[in-house]
This record gives sequence, C-alpha cells and structure tokens, in this order.
Amino acid sequence: STGAEVTPLNVAAHGATGVRPVKRSDRWIKEVKPSLHELMVDMLILLHAAYHVFFEPIFDGTDDAKDYFNQVQVAPPDRWLTGVHWTDLSEDGSHPLGSFVEEKVLGFGVTSNSNIAQRVSHGLVHMFCKRFDAIEGELFDQETDPARMAWIQQRRALGPEQCRLYILKIFTDDVKFVVVSVPRAVRLLRCW
Repeated sequence: STGAEVTPLNVAAHGATGVRPVKRSDRWIKEVKPSLHELMVDMLILLHAAYHVFFEPIFDGTDDAKDYFNQVQVAPPDRWLTGVHWTDLSEDGSHPLGSFVEEKVLGFGVTSNSNIAQRVSHGLVHMFCKRFDAIEGELFDQETDPARMAWIQQRRALGPEQCRLYILKIFTDDVKFVVVSVPRAVRLLRCW
C-alpha cells in the first residue's frame, strides 16, 4: 500500500535479478549424519567379537519411520515461525488478501526441518542406547567365560559406549541396526 517494492519469496530464494540468495545460515550447524565409513568400522569390531570371541551369529536390519517429519510437532510458541502466506485458498474467492497457513508439525520443503529431524533422531538413539546399555551391562557383569570377560574388560577400558555388541545408526528417519546373537537381537527389537 505504500508503493515500496516487496521482493517475492521465490525471487529471494532463487536469487533472481538484484537479489542475493542466502547460501547458508550461521543459525544452523551442519547436520551430523552417520556415514558408511563409520558403520563399516563399527561392523568390523562386531564381526571380530561375534566370530572370534562370542562365536555367535550377526543380524542386521533396518527400520523406517513413516511420515517422520509429520510426527515431529512444532512447539506452540514457535508455530508463528512456520507461517506461510498463500494466495486466496477459498473456493469462492472470498479471501482476496490470501490465507495464512500455520504448520503444527515439521513440513516438507523447509530447509531447517531436516536438521531438526536429525537432531530428534540423535535424541531417540541416545535414549535407546542408554536403556539398552543398562540391560546389556547387567548381562556383561554376569559373564563367566574368560575370553568373553577379557573382551568386555578391554572394551570397557576404552571408555563409555565402547562395550557394545550392537550398532544403531539413524539417518533422519532410516534406522540401521546390527547385533550379535539371537537373544540380543530379540532384546534389541523389544527395546526398540
């Protein structure tokens, strides 16, 4: 109404004439996702333990959270940040100023949502591992086989989270697990 030019969002986002696009934001750290290399190194440790110490089979599998972004709610005080203005969405054209849509969950197409979802995933993995490590720790404490006891002692001496006979990685909503032995696989699935 003042006559001042307003840059449309799509023009600003795509860097059309005279508008400099935002390449990256200092507000968001780079997403940390598991790598294939990291998984392979962890699997080598499990393979050694499974085949040379515990003499147990290895099982691996995946899981996928359906509609993951839509399962992660936006905190009510932050919903105003998700507001999008659309042209008139009414069937009868009764909203000439357009409509505002407020997302209550993470939506697709918002750059930061993948980062947020990955952080949620890291939290889920942390909670799972904390719970499963407690279960496994009690069983490790009851071990009587000398070779297994030596392996457990060596792995525990390396520091926290180093004495595990399982791997759990998550790439946003895609879970990869690898686990040694049938009973442990059953425990892992029940805990998951």
